[in-house]
Amino acid sequence: MDPNGGFAPVPSFTIDEDDENPPHVGSSLDSSNPNSDFASKSQFYAEQTFPKLAVWFALFLAGLFLGLTVGLSLNMAPVSTFPFNSASDPDSSSDNSPIYVSSPSGLSLLNTVSSLPSLLQTAFHSPVQINQANCGIATTASLLNTLLHPPLSPSSPSSPPPLTVPPTTSYSPYPYYTQSSIRSTPCTSQILNTPPFSTLDGVETPPYGMTLTQISDLLSCHIPPSYTSKILTTSTPYPLFTKTLNSCFSNPTCRVGVNFLRTSLSQPGGGHWSPLLKTHSNYYALIDVAKYKEPYIYFITPEMLYNSIDNVDDCGVWDWPSAQDGLSEEEREGGVDENVKEKLGCIPHKRGIVMVYE
Repeated sequence: MDPNGGFAPVPSFTIDEDDENPPHVGSSLDSSNPNSDFASKSQFYAEQTFPKLAVWFALFLAGLFLGLTVGLSLNMAPVSTFPFNSASDPDSSSDNSPIYVSSPSGLSLLNTVSSLPSLLQTAFHSPVQINQANCGIATTASLLNTLLHPPLSPSSPSSPPPLTVPPTTSYSPYPYYTQSSIRSTPCTSQILNTPPFSTLDGVETPPYGMTLTQISDLLSCHIPPSYTSKILTTSTPYPLFTKTLNSCFSNPTCRVGVNFLRTSLSQPGGGHWSPLLKTHSNYYALIDVAKYKEPYIYFITPEMLYNSIDNVDDCGVWDWPSAQDGLSEEEREGGVDENVKEKLGCIPHKRGIVMVYE
């Protein structure tokens, strides 16, 4: 390299008169032979270049050997088995561990999905929740957007239902639900305790997130009168629960959000909302809106679904939205301790699913 940052010029093959024995000129140089200067230059180039090439080639072989050695020592493990999802092995045989779509078993299930257009459409329209309290908002936006943009399949409605879509500056004039716009109507702001109804953001204030009733009511703010929003919990016995849910999925207008406990599926975390689809006779698919955590599509059995919601949310029912106004500034930014629960009027309630259909 040139000291000034450029590449140094290629050395000249002219003889320096001050150099008594130029290293690139041999004693056999014959000035009378027009080819002798070319031959000496070629000899010099070979002598200078070939040793360097040999060194680089040796380094390349050493690197290749090292790479093969490391690969064999790892038993050539496929990418999907590396711990990018710390919750569990994607192919775990545990009874309560999902089958992640990134695993060999998950890819096999993906190839046999009975409603691939619905799965893809829900995955396309499921946003990443904007923060860890907004899984319910993101799930609601996903369900409404898949109604607004139904999958291209013979069983889908020929046209979307007349939904109440709040305008957005980002996507206007195209109708689309976002996690921001879905908060902005008078109906939803009362449910969420957000502006203009309140100066708070009720979703990001204790007890954080949204209850089954809030999600159901939030959907009702946007769906037409011909649609119904229904809550289903494990208060319903398992056989009737699965029958009711599968009956909903047989309707092309059915959309389902589930509030489950992550630890019941061998995942770190607590209560969480995500869209749910039926993909096989014995599997459902969760399209996780926390796409920054798990491989966001995973399959669970009906038993796993039932067990994941067969637990209690400590503040599944509370005096919303007015109780949040009684919290101090410090309490509004803190955790949900027993004092805060008492002020909110928290009542334990089972988790469950919310179905919307025509």
